[in-house]
Amino acid sequence: MAITLFYLGRVFDEKGEAENVNKYLEEFEAKYKEIPDMVLPATFLRLRANFMLKNSRGVEDMFAILKDVDNLLRAKQGRKKAHEYVIIGAQLTGKLFSDLAAQAKVDGQMEMAADCSDKAAAYLWIWIEASVLDRPDVNPAEAVAKMDAVGIKQFQAGEFDKAALIYDSILKKFAANLTDRQKKEIPIKAGDCYIKMQDWEQARAIFEDLNKASFNLAYVEKLVFVYDSYGDKLRKERKEKEAHVMYNAALELYGKLLQKPNPDKQEWWDWKLAVWKIMFKKGLFKDIADQITKIKAMYPELGGTKTQKEIEDMLNQAKERAR
Repeated sequence: MAITLFYLGRVFDEKGEAENVNKYLEEFEAKYKEIPDMVLPATFLRLRANFMLKNSRGVEDMFAILKDVDNLLRAKQGRKKAHEYVIIGAQLTGKLFSDLAAQAKVDGQMEMAADCSDKAAAYLWIWIEASVLDRPDVNPAEAVAKMDAVGIKQFQAGEFDKAALIYDSILKKFAANLTDRQKKEIPIKAGDCYIKMQDWEQARAIFEDLNKASFNLAYVEKLVFVYDSYGDKLRKERKEKEAHVMYNAALELYGKLLQKPNPDKQEWWDWKLAVWKIMFKKGLFKDIADQITKIKAMYPELGGTKTQKEIEDMLNQAKERAR
């Protein structure tokens, strides 16, 4: 009888008949829990069936299903017994929690959304461990490539915290195995995740390390953006002293970029404008007015259509505020 119920569940799974998968496998699980090697794959088949049914079932039903598989997924022993099912189950469970988090946000249930998002990240990591890290024959290059591919998908889906988890783990577990290109790209991807999350302290740490290792335009532009944004955050929190430290750090980096005047290049004018915007936040209105007046006398077009109007508006505002 046990084999028959399990077999019927598998047959209906292959046919995509989710309701019948539930019917037979729920009966199987209720009667034959003493057969762990079969209960685990049966549970995952049921999970997949309910994944297909998620639009027609309530949130409470989904939580009940996820609770059934939680201990099985997290148990190391269970993961070794049914490796392929763990990979499928953890991936589906993580997706379900992500969907539940998104729906909870729409419904205004922010506490539930945060809890579901945390669980989604936890199951994503279980999936990575099962599919990559727990393999005895794990190849570091292949592991990095696979984790990077997942990180890219998570980033593109707006799951920046999960992407950050993946890239941080690559840097911790496979730092010695990265190619020269990956040593540059993976930290940037991690830093971009923290920028999207507006975790300025983490982003700052990453791009400061990169900038110390090599003065690269890509690193500098990211870092000045982080300094400026972090300063804005601190300013909103009325931490003026700390905000000015960030603004000054950004101005120092812009100073290095602007050491050699190059008014024929648009990026030079973009940097100049960015400097004046930061100075404006610091209240240096007279200095801004003096600098723009001087440079306008030499280059009346002020970089052309992209920046001219904005710089002239900045000049007028600075003169007004300097009075």
